[in-house]
Amino acid sequence: MSIGERIDKVHLPAAAIAGVGVSVYRSREESDYERLLEVLGGLLGGCLGGVLPDLLDLPTSPNHRGLAHGGVAVVALVKRNSMGAVQRLRESADAFRHAAQDLSLSPQVRKEYALREALCRLAAGFVVGVQAGYLSHLALDLFTPRGLPPISWSDGRLQRTPSGPTHS
Repeated sequence: MSIGERIDKVHLPAAAIAGVGVSVYRSREESDYERLLEVLGGLLGGCLGGVLPDLLDLPTSPNHRGLAHGGVAVVALVKRNSMGAVQRLRESADAFRHAAQDLSLSPQVRKEYALREALCRLAAGFVVGVQAGYLSHLALDLFTPRGLPPISWSDGRLQRTPSGPTHS
C-alpha cells in the first residue's frame, strides 16, 4: 500500500472521526448552532492533523517516523493546553455575536460580526481537531511492525526500537 493510499484509506478517516468525536465532546455545553460549527471545525482540523505527521516526516525520507512521529510530538501535543485557546476563541465568538445583535449598527457590519463569530467557532473546533487527528495518526502507526520511535509493536507487545534513523 503506497503512502497516498494509506493516508486515504487509514489515517484520514480515523483522524476525521477523532476530530469530530473530540469536538463533539468538548462542545457538549454549547448551543446547537455553536456545536455544529465547532464540530465542522473539528472535522477539518482532524483531517489536517491526521496527515500532518507524514507531511512533516515525509514517507520517502530515510528519517521517516522521526521527530514528528516520536515522543517529542506527543509531549508537545499533550502538554499544550488547547482548552485555553478554545476558551479564548469562544469568548471572542460570544463578543462578536453580541456585537452582531446591536441594532444601531448597519446590516453590513452586523453580518461581518456574525461571520467573525462563526469563524471563531470553527477555529475552536479546529484546534482540538488537529490534536485529535495527529494523535490518531500516531496511535495507528504505533501498532504497525515499525512502530514509533522509541517503541514498536511486535508479537503482540510493545518493544523499544533501535535509536538512529529509520528507513521505510
